[in-house]
Amino acid sequence: MRFFRSGLLSRVVVLACMIASVALFVLSATGIAFLALLPPAPAQTGAQLVWGRDFNSSLNQARTSRKYVLVDFYTDWCTWCKRLDNETYAHPTVVTYLNRGFVCLKLNAEDGGQGQQLANRYNVNAFPCTVVLDATGRQRGLFYGFRQPAPFIQEIQDILR
Repeated sequence: MRFFRSGLLSRVVVLACMIASVALFVLSATGIAFLALLPPAPAQTGAQLVWGRDFNSSLNQARTSRKYVLVDFYTDWCTWCKRLDNETYAHPTVVTYLNRGFVCLKLNAEDGGQGQQLANRYNVNAFPCTVVLDATGRQRGLFYGFRQPAPFIQEIQDILR
């Protein structure tokens, strides 16, 4: 009975609530930080990029639709190329952005054919390499490496300025 009368119980309850609040805050902050490390979700809308495989056809399509051409130069052995495909090119924001303003062309830079010839023409020397062309085939700019969706779009916007 003395325990209840001394106010000790109320102090213990307050202390327990404070500890629980701090623990909850730490867990939620850690959970939020953990979620930020997860890769972005792939496109859920069903919209996908349509990749051309022929340079001249892509240029013709760009001319008739008044779009730019985005060329993704890749190699079969390139891990970063696969990550770009799975994370960035699958992201709904990137899909929407590219479908709106670009004809997309995917070329293997080591295929011994058109992909390799065009990689040489545009001085591609590392992978992945993203090249932005106008509808005549004139290079507007390029960048190398993997980018998350927002920085990927920003790189393209910087090229087009």
